[in-house]
Amino acid sequence: MRLFPFLLVLLAISCEKNTQVFRVAGTVYSVDLDTQHAIIAHDTIPKTSFKNFNRVSSYKNILKEKSFTRVNQSPLFRSIELRKKWQDNNEIELLDLNLESRKKQKNNIETFLLSNENSLRNELGLPTFLTYKDFIEREDDPEILDIDEEILGEAANILIDLVELKNKPILAMNNQTG
Repeated sequence: MRLFPFLLVLLAISCEKNTQVFRVAGTVYSVDLDTQHAIIAHDTIPKTSFKNFNRVSSYKNILKEKSFTRVNQSPLFRSIELRKKWQDNNEIELLDLNLESRKKQKNNIETFLLSNENSLRNELGLPTFLTYKDFIEREDDPEILDIDEEILGEAANILIDLVELKNKPILAMNNQTG
């Protein structure tokens, strides 16, 4: 009987190595306790069928038109569109080995980026930059010129437009009865 506590302590010490717990997500196919490796299958989301009731298709043209108007009025979207056009027109396919030519290309890029940024900031009533170095080393509030916020705002506007368009007949009926 006195040997039992000793064996219990010995068993607890020998089990101490493999008591680590790892969080596992997915379907576990096998676990190797010696190397502490597990083979986990990537879970997949099963396909589901759904009916498309064409709730939006009749409004698509009107929604696109309203969105296009707002996007064209947005200084941030216009600035990005101008950058895309400039990049397409000034694409550099081969790197010139002439150092002066590369410096000229670099200055051309920097001049365009600075002027584009300054015209955007001028339109938004923000302070402009005197040099490209000032532009690069700026410490702006990222929320002021955040394209993700602008895109999210436009997505919200499209959703609001859809709700308003779909509810227009109901609102008209309410106005006539009220």
